[in-house]
Amino acid sequence: MHTRNRKTLTSLLPSVAVAATVMVAGIGGNALGTYVNSAPQVGHIITFVPSGGGAGYERVEVRRTDNSTCVLDSGVM
Repeated sequence: MHTRNRKTLTSLLPSVAVAATVMVAGIGGNALGTYVNSAPQVGHIITFVPSGGGAGYERVEVRRTDNSTCVLDSGVM
């Protein structure tokens, strides 16, 4: 006499497959969202950590998306 019921096992297999697919998609979406949101975006503040012993930058020139420039002067900052 067998204690396993194969009919129950085969009827649950599609449900388990769908649940696993949804779980994997959720984990993948969460990882992708974390990666995308961790990148710097327009409006984020950039900090410059001073380091000793090296020549510092007097001016930093930044080109914007509309090809206009912005000059950051370390003496003014």
